[in-house]
Amino acid sequence: MISTKSLFILIFSGFIIISNLKAQSIKKTSAKRPEIGLKKTKLFTKKTASKKEDIVEQKFQSQISSTANFRQNTVVGKKGEFGNLKLHDKFIADAYLGFTGSFAQGDFIDYHKSFYDVTAPDTKVSGKIKPLYFLSFGTNLYFAPFYKEKGALSKLGINLGLGYVKRGFKSINSSEYQPSTQDLIDKTVYSEQYRLNYLTGQLSIRYGKKVFAEIGLIYDNLLGSTRKVVLEHEVSGSDAYNGGFKSKTSEINSLDKSIMNKSGTGYIISFGWQFSHLAYMRLSYNNSGKVFNEGANFKTRTLQFQLAIPFYTHSFFK
Repeated sequence: MISTKSLFILIFSGFIIISNLKAQSIKKTSAKRPEIGLKKTKLFTKKTASKKEDIVEQKFQSQISSTANFRQNTVVGKKGEFGNLKLHDKFIADAYLGFTGSFAQGDFIDYHKSFYDVTAPDTKVSGKIKPLYFLSFGTNLYFAPFYKEKGALSKLGINLGLGYVKRGFKSINSSEYQPSTQDLIDKTVYSEQYRLNYLTGQLSIRYGKKVFAEIGLIYDNLLGSTRKVVLEHEVSGSDAYNGGFKSKTSEINSLDKSIMNKSGTGYIISFGWQFSHLAYMRLSYNNSGKVFNEGANFKTRTLQFQLAIPFYTHSFFK
């Protein structure tokens, strides 16, 4: 049998061995922990770095998006963008050179015509009212807000115009005296020419694209006006004094502003054809307001042919 002392020594020895084994186990574990901790730290660092890269990437993408949005909502000269409206998709601007014919009507014209019916012995009297023709120029700005819509609405737009135009008329009155008892011809030609210079503004509604029609209002602002008088006198024939003579006198005067209407309104009707994205033509008719503010008066009717060149346009109008 094992004695009590031997059993105690065996138990004590076993306890020491177990303690040593446990201590060694703890030492090994603690020796491995730094490695494990380092791995965890490295792993955490990689994840952190990845997250930081993601954050930087997200910020970069956000900046790009913000920049794009800023450009989209800011005026960009080349594309003509302003906010959410793409102006280059909705506007067309042009400059035009026109040829204008001015035709007059009214009591003042009838007054001039009354001298054409005068009768006298051995005298022929005649007369006529002639239209005047001038060059004109200006610019138009066409706004097409519905061009992306389908159907008839896509052809509807607003046209604003600003131009310089002349109006007026010429009255010619001639008389020819030829007595039956003499070889004598006495001829007189008297003419009056009225020229009116206007700065005009136009607001009209346009319908159509390549081929279009417009109707609207026109506002006239008088810049100046003149009256030119020409008198031609010729006497010929064997019985003429000193064999006859020929003379011509003329003068130009500005009309008194106090009798002129400084502004007026009328209507305008136009038809146009855009035969190229580089040019189009327009034929316009407008009826203006009264020229004078008192007495016998007259109005002008203007027929104008325009050749326009767009200087701000886009593919919709091409």
